[in-house]
Amino acid sequence: MVAEVDARERAFMEDIGVRPNTALMKHYGVSAPPVVPALPVIPALPVVPALPVVPGPQRTSKGNRELRNLMMDAPKPSRKDEKATEAIIGPSPLVLYHTEPPSSGGWQINMGAALVTPLLAYIRDTWTNIGLQFSRKHTRFPPYVDYKFTLGPYNAREQLRNTLRFENRRLATAMTYLPNFSELASACLELLQRTVGEDDLALYDAHALRQAAVGTAGGSLFNEHRDNHDDPSRSQLRYSMAIKLTADPPGANQSSMVVLERPELPPLYYDRAAGGGVIFRSQDKHSSQHQHRSLGTVYKIVFFFRRARDTEAEFHDHINRPYFDFKKYTTTKTYVENRLGLGAQMPQEVGVATLRDVWSAAPPPPAAEEHERVTRGATSATDLVWSNPRGCSCCLKPDLSEEIVTAAEECTPKSIFPRGPDSTAEQLVEQMRACQVLDNMTWTMTGGQPRLVNATTFPQPRRKSWSVLINTERRDAETIHHLFSYSQSYRSAGDWRAEAMPWPIFNLGVECWRRAWNYLSPISQVCPPTGCQLLVYQTRFLACIGRHRDNGLVIPGGKHSRLGSSEEENSQIRGSSVLVFSRGPPMTFALSTPPLGKPPWETPKEEYEIEPTLTLALEDGTLYILDPRDDENHCHEAWFEDDIIARGADVRRAYVFRWLAKQHAFYVDRTGTERHAPVSADRMHSGE
Repeated sequence: MVAEVDARERAFMEDIGVRPNTALMKHYGVSAPPVVPALPVIPALPVVPALPVVPGPQRTSKGNRELRNLMMDAPKPSRKDEKATEAIIGPSPLVLYHTEPPSSGGWQINMGAALVTPLLAYIRDTWTNIGLQFSRKHTRFPPYVDYKFTLGPYNAREQLRNTLRFENRRLATAMTYLPNFSELASACLELLQRTVGEDDLALYDAHALRQAAVGTAGGSLFNEHRDNHDDPSRSQLRYSMAIKLTADPPGANQSSMVVLERPELPPLYYDRAAGGGVIFRSQDKHSSQHQHRSLGTVYKIVFFFRRARDTEAEFHDHINRPYFDFKKYTTTKTYVENRLGLGAQMPQEVGVATLRDVWSAAPPPPAAEEHERVTRGATSATDLVWSNPRGCSCCLKPDLSEEIVTAAEECTPKSIFPRGPDSTAEQLVEQMRACQVLDNMTWTMTGGQPRLVNATTFPQPRRKSWSVLINTERRDAETIHHLFSYSQSYRSAGDWRAEAMPWPIFNLGVECWRRAWNYLSPISQVCPPTGCQLLVYQTRFLACIGRHRDNGLVIPGGKHSRLGSSEEENSQIRGSSVLVFSRGPPMTFALSTPPLGKPPWETPKEEYEIEPTLTLALEDGTLYILDPRDDENHCHEAWFEDDIIARGADVRRAYVFRWLAKQHAFYVDRTGTERHAPVSADRMHSGE
């Protein structure tokens, strides 16, 4: 295809100091880039001025200071061409395509204005000149720096001002707190997989661009390049999906890009409506085209997809810290082995599950793909009943072995069950008080004295704590077991309890682990859980569990918790999942979120808000998987609905499996309030 260069367009390009697109000239075999006829320019439309400096809030973090310094030191715009220092390399040898694109080199799509408008509004309001400022302490989504494959002469100021990176390790934050980011990404993935006929794709990362006729060609309009920023020489990116968030003004020339992999491919035009977009193969050479002045300022977001897989080096917490030192441990398994140890060799007749049994358990066979998670918030599993649309947690209804479940239920003390629907709260208190199996723990009401929970009608769940046996010894004529303990920072040592895990409970944990394996964090995929806590919820007590996080520290004032950086501050392994297998009447379970724009680690939990999309009923036989990043980004809570309470006395049993790593010595033979208590604890209980 050869087209004459429109004199008006040439004059316009010279007027704004834009160099000719030599890649397009070579692509079309002409001495100047072609211009495909578009709608006539409306003379009344003024030239769009360079984007103004938007004064953002004052930031003092180290990352922000560095970005501001980069911006201040950036070179002034120059009319002289700058050549990119990096050479354009060939397509990645790791990516093979089986689907040929249309004759234009890509697919034209439209995601709909309703899906992109909330995200556009938030980005417009929040985007500063050096990134999207998510919180007072952190620049959550920084700009590109020193990416010189630009359509105009490279300009560091323009790039800092007009690009955003949603890095892979920050996707969980973007999914949770950017309006409609998760919904748009999920919809794009679904459409992409249908379009190219590949059902094993996953989102890798994304970037946002602000483009205009003036002031962006050296920063956010890109010359000939491939999308291989994950690893230029061994990239695994397969498809790129660019979505225009803004609608074109009436009569404006359309925004476009061009694929350069084959000669004379025509430009790919974005639909004029908001949500218009294009799909193209990431490893194909491609280029932006100059924005026409009639378009004004255009906002775009580009999603990059590769084959779905879990990568250890990409698993970070909610403030972008890796869950462990990869240089020190090299693999996730090495790290988990270091945290747990291997356990002592003990005779088989010990009668309980040991740490050695944990390491002997086999994961599910690789062929078990019916449970494979395709992407965050979506799965091909047939037993999935709910997934967090903004995160990684989900709930299954697995078909577990009835024999395994029944055997585990036999370990549950019979005294927790009401004798009938007419049982009173007082009768249940007497049953709980007499129970010799449940943990003895205290609770202190405001201004009161510590009281044994089992002797009250407090709504807190009653507990029974088990751990795999690490080692055993005789000390002063007493048997001592070394066990893992769920010792959160806000629980006193006097309330720690643990008993060696019976085989039926261990078998249930292994079965749940295998069924949930493809939904677990990489750390939890290494081995089965090491601890189980049975939580007993009585409807007569209006049982509930308050808003909290499972892992972390309580900040001064005790208002909410954050994740500690030290392993000593966390009773379960940092980055591990939590499994909850439910029996009995349903409870409503909710993830709560800080108000929009407030980071979770700076917001008191009382200000968190419950959303319907993050709420579900934990029915009998369901298996809930709490992802560690959701535990950090959200609080969670659970309660009985009024109609369940109105049915009369009933009890829900929640088997909560965790990857515990804190070891303590516990008494085995003592009775009363000392039953299964830690050896070194300062005894606090003296009964009622």
